[in-house]
Amino acid sequence: MNDDNNKYEGVMGNFSTPFAFYFNDNLTAGLKDYILEQSVDGIESGVATSIKHGIIESDFNLVNKNDSRIKDVFNWISDKICMTVNTVNGKQDCLQVGILDSWYHITKTNGMHNAHIHTGCSWCGIYYVDAGDEGSGGETVFINPIVSTFKDVGTNYYSNMAQLHITPQQGKLILFPSYLTHYQSPYTGSKDRIVIAFNSTVRIADTDKGPTFSTYKFDWDKTE
Repeated sequence: MNDDNNKYEGVMGNFSTPFAFYFNDNLTAGLKDYILEQSVDGIESGVATSIKHGIIESDFNLVNKNDSRIKDVFNWISDKICMTVNTVNGKQDCLQVGILDSWYHITKTNGMHNAHIHTGCSWCGIYYVDAGDEGSGGETVFINPIVSTFKDVGTNYYSNMAQLHITPQQGKLILFPSYLTHYQSPYTGSKDRIVIAFNSTVRIADTDKGPTFSTYKFDWDKTE
């Protein structure tokens, strides 16, 4: 006999964290050439230098460099940000994607980047231009935002979800929410590990013309 005052209503999983993964190796060769043509030495941005080790970093204005190789990659990235936002939020006709900060990293042997978050933006991303030597570390590691809470046997369901390790792959793009703590594990290879990274913001398209905003009308019939 059913008792409507005492019944099982199920277990639900909520508060999931969205990630998006895309792949395009057609842009990496030109982008790598551009990066290696630059004369940057050390941390040119001057940002958080104490947590970056064995890394060469550009300024934070990569998106605005007047070079077709840079424009091509950020056009593609902005389109994928739009696609991701439309997927997680539901279909919206037209979005404007603003790349707020953008830079490249060249990681040398034994280089690493300690744990950090990005502020003042909604979506962040990493694009692997050159993954470096295979099997040499340099993973991008994301930390589960709930693992700092109280732990006992009752929380074993997330004991295996403390971290997400992403193995570098040339041409792979990762998009993730800005609140996620992440780091780059030590890289032991001899070949340079090269990525570009960026922070972005998204809004419904309007007539405002910000200098780094691009407008994208998402075509649901032409997803890649």
